[in-house]
Amino acid sequence: FTDDERLRLLKAVRDKNRDSYHRTRYMEFFVEIGIHCGLRKSEITSLTWSNFQCPQMQTIDVPKEVFNDNRTRNFQTVQKKITKVVIDKRKKSIRDVEIDYEEKGKHIWHIYIDGDKTKNSKPRKVPVPTHLVKRIRMYLWEREYSNLLEELKDAVMPDENLNIVRRNAPTKMGWFNDKKIIPHKDPKKAWATLHEQAGLTDNSTIHTMRHDFCTKKLKDGVDVYTVQRVAGHQDIRTTMKYVNYLNDEDFT
Repeated sequence: FTDDERLRLLKAVRDKNRDSYHRTRYMEFFVEIGIHCGLRKSEITSLTWSNFQCPQMQTIDVPKEVFNDNRTRNFQTVQKKITKVVIDKRKKSIRDVEIDYEEKGKHIWHIYIDGDKTKNSKPRKVPVPTHLVKRIRMYLWEREYSNLLEELKDAVMPDENLNIVRRNAPTKMGWFNDKKIIPHKDPKKAWATLHEQAGLTDNSTIHTMRHDFCTKKLKDGVDVYTVQRVAGHQDIRTTMKYVNYLNDEDFT
C-alpha cells in the first residue's frame, strides 16, 4: 500500500457510519491485525483470545471495599495496582466500569501462533500494539455480553486478561479464551466491500496487508532476519524479495 491507501483502508474499516459496520465490525480487527502484525489470512481467522499474551501479566486482588464484602476476587493486570473502581449499575458494557490504576511499567503484548496454524509448522510470537489489544478486549466483551449474562448473571467487569470479575462468586478465569476474534472463516465478501469503499487498486488483496507489513518493517529499519522471524518465512530468500521491492529513497 501507499501511505494514502493504508490510511484510507483504516479509515473505511473504522467508519461507524458505513452500512455494514455493526454487522461486520470484526473486519476492523481483521484489517488491523493484518496491517500491524502481518499475519496470514488463515492465521488471523484462527485467532482466539488465548492467543493474545503478555509476559508482564500478574494476578492481584480486587480491593474488598469495591464490593463491601470479604470475598477474594482475582484480577489479572499488566504491572498495575488498582486504586479505585467505579461500577455503573446498568452494566451494559465495559465502558460502564471505570478503573483507576497506579502505573508500574510498559504494556507489552504479543500474539502467539501455534505451529499447527502456521505455514512452516513452527510456532511464533508477533508483537501487537497495546491499543489494538484494548479495543479487541472491549469488542469481545460487548459482543459476548448477552451470552455471558445467561451463564454468569452476577458478572460485573472483565480484568485486563478478560477474566470475569463477579459480584457473588470468585473471578471466572478463562471464559473468553476460546472465543474467536473473527467469527467467520473467510471474510472475502466483507473485504471486497471495504476494498471498494477505500478506493484501493484492483491488485490489492487480503494478502497485500502481509506484503505491506513486511515492506514497511524493512523501510523502518528492522533487520531482514527479524522480519523473517516475525513473518514466519521459512526461507530468508522469501523475505529478501521485499528488500528488492524497495528503492534507495526508502532508506533515506
